[in-house]
Amino acid sequence: MRLRRMMSISAEHETALIGSLSESDRTELIRLLHKVAVAQGLIEGVHPGFADPAADQTRDDREMRPPASRASARRRAMTEVE
Repeated sequence: MRLRRMMSISAEHETALIGSLSESDRTELIRLLHKVAVAQGLIEGVHPGFADPAADQTRDDREMRPPASRASARRRAMTEVE
């Protein structure tokens, strides 16, 4: 139940923040933010406050999935739960 509520709140925040953007605008925003994150050396999927700076980030044994596909998967998962 708690996870479902957190997902709901997250979706509400996302809508409030970028609800006025078209799907193509959202895709472009995600692409640009991903570019900034890579340039800053952020680890995908890890909150910067929890990242281990000593971790081996040179490994590239899997293709990084673009953030847009994760967001789409999250939206699909949320609609399946409801």
